[in-house]
Amino acid sequence: MKKISIILLAFFIVACSSSSDDSTDSSQDLIIGKWTFDKTVYLLDNQIVEVVAPTLCDVLTSYEFFENKKITIISYIGETNCELEIAEFEYFNWTKLSEEEYKLVSKRADEQNEESRIVIVKFENDNIMFW
Repeated sequence: MKKISIILLAFFIVACSSSSDDSTDSSQDLIIGKWTFDKTVYLLDNQIVEVVAPTLCDVLTSYEFFENKKITIISYIGETNCELEIAEFEYFNWTKLSEEEYKLVSKRADEQNEESRIVIVKFENDNIMFW
């Protein structure tokens, strides 16, 4: 299972950690897999000012990126009484634009317009991702 940490630097960067096969194909994109939150790290001028452990709901939440460019999100909200937050998507896809840029495109079933955004993603290794 991959772990995600959120770092605040003027924008959020998520660090993730994953379980992976030892037989991972080196040509496979590192984003592919199931990612879960690990911790939140707040930075100020590139210095760590606070590290916060994930809540139970954070630990239960996951993002799964598939080879077919699809994404599945399982999201829990709340502090201790975690409730599954269900978002119905017609589609939710990802595209790698460069070594550190990914484009996420989604359309909710109950909305007319799609949403598109570019995120900066850095990998410390195949189990740690900063988003």
